[in-house]
Amino acid sequence: MQLLQDLDGQSATSLALCFGVDPKTVMRWIDNGWMRTEKRSGANGSRGKWDHFYIKDKWVKAFIVENVNVIDFRKVDKHWLVSLLTGEDV
Repeated sequence: MQLLQDLDGQSATSLALCFGVDPKTVMRWIDNGWMRTEKRSGANGSRGKWDHFYIKDKWVKAFIVENVNVIDFRKVDKHWLVSLLTGEDV
């Protein structure tokens, strides 16, 4: 799977692909306060409502550690996860 990542983070839609879940699931994590985000500058709705959020890799790592019980690791892209956690391309 080709990752749709920015330099040190990604959109909620891209993150949903990496976790193997619907973007609504990532939005629920955000709404519950489980995942930190920031608004993308210039987000105007042309990319979809889930792409208004920018999620840094360090925030994704914190989410994984703090919410391991809500993640179905069978669905997670294993190459993405190893790359995220180790900083190495797999």
